[in-house]
Amino acid sequence: MPSAPGFDFSALGDLSDQAVETDQQFDLHYGTAQDEYLISCIYVAKMHALTAKAGRYGGGTWTKWYESKGMSKSSVWNMLQTGEGFKGSTVEQLTSIPELSRKDLNLIARSGCAEQLTAAAGDSQRVQELLAQLKAEKDRADTAEKSAQNARKENAYFKELVKSAEAQTHKDAEKREEAESRYESALADISGLKEQNAQLKERADSAEAREEEAWKMQSKAEARAKNAEGQLSGSRQVAEAAKLRADKLQEENAALKKQPIAAVVDEEEVERRANQRAHDIAEDLAAEMTADLQARLEQASSGSEQDARDAYDSIILAGRSITSIVQSAKMQFRKLPDDQRETAINQFVHTLASAQGEVSACL
Repeated sequence: MPSAPGFDFSALGDLSDQAVETDQQFDLHYGTAQDEYLISCIYVAKMHALTAKAGRYGGGTWTKWYESKGMSKSSVWNMLQTGEGFKGSTVEQLTSIPELSRKDLNLIARSGCAEQLTAAAGDSQRVQELLAQLKAEKDRADTAEKSAQNARKENAYFKELVKSAEAQTHKDAEKREEAESRYESALADISGLKEQNAQLKERADSAEAREEEAWKMQSKAEARAKNAEGQLSGSRQVAEAAKLRADKLQEENAALKKQPIAAVVDEEEVERRANQRAHDIAEDLAAEMTADLQARLEQASSGSEQDARDAYDSIILAGRSITSIVQSAKMQFRKLPDDQRETAINQFVHTLASAQGEVSACL
């Protein structure tokens, strides 16, 4: 291929002369023969080195140069690799290499075995063995590269999986934190309900204790009332006995009046003394009865006032208990089927009516 006329290497500065000479040598040897191809590859490598040395490939000189020769980027790259591998060989060595494909020559150059090939140039069997060995190594390298590529793909895939898992873990952590927050809130609610339940239980226990105390006080009041009633009955018996004794004395006095008097007696004095005696006995009995009855009535009165207060508190507490029972029964009625609910309500109302009748009998 003829050199592009007037190709400008001025961008290479002091290296422009070497570039012109390299360009001429490339044109001189660039042909179809194997040795000419290898020599031209060596000058491609030299031109690449000159443009690289000039900085940034000579301001674009490298690209413009190989394009001016009609070479593509891939083809010039293969020639560059081959030239780098055989740049230490002489022209005589290059001409003695047995006929090989450019692909094989590029393989030998990239493997760094160019010197071994030129050394075995006269031994075709050795050359074939070396080439087979290189191809096997290339196959292994290709396989390793494919494995590496697959590994990189798998690594990328696993990285995506890890990334996805981390994202899912983050979401799970957020959900777990939310669940823990709800759990703590539920614990707080349960704690509050337990506290309320404890308070209600304490109130219920206190109410039950007050109710029990009220029943005890009511029992004491009933016992005191019975005792007072018994004492009053005894007082009435004493008064009745005193009245009978007074009536008997009056009868005796009347009988004395009817008896004959043997001596002269002042009838008015006798009657006065008899009446005075009856009066004194009745007065003594009445005083005795009154003192005993007064003491008993005072005891019954002092107890009755406290008993009345206790009985009133018990009645109020019993009313509250009945109201609470009714409210609880209303909630239970809702849980029953329609047919059972009506029967249960009728039984409950009948019980309340019976209790009302018994309470009304106290009026």
